[in-house]
Amino acid sequence: MSIYSNINIKITFFTSFIFKQTKLQIIQKRYLHKVQHNINRQIFYIKLETAEKAVLLYNKNDNILDIKSVNVPEQYRRQGIGRLLAETAITYAVLNNYRLILTCRFMQRYFYNSIKNTHLEKHIIGPLNILSSLNNDR
Repeated sequence: MSIYSNINIKITFFTSFIFKQTKLQIIQKRYLHKVQHNINRQIFYIKLETAEKAVLLYNKNDNILDIKSVNVPEQYRRQGIGRLLAETAITYAVLNNYRLILTCRFMQRYFYNSIKNTHLEKHIIGPLNILSSLNNDR
């Protein structure tokens, strides 16, 4: 076994360990805040402790989801709840082969700052300012 294969094994193990830890944290957070989907009302939402809801609102037209807004009550902000709604909506779109229009400013910032994934970029069809900024970063 060469030194390079030994290093490769260690890197693979380390990456695998971190991925499992990250995946566990995501699963714990999703379990703690169960994201629900109401297709008829075109919302993803999380019921919070105070009987309030955090809501992601979208419009669906054929195979296009236009994400209109993400609303999280003030006392629950900066806890990753908006991000959880965003990730759930994006996952739903990808699994159903929908295209996305990110009308919501939160979604635009989240996508631009956090995702940077060419596979997911293929699903974004608007707005134009997001598309041009994605192309300029390459």
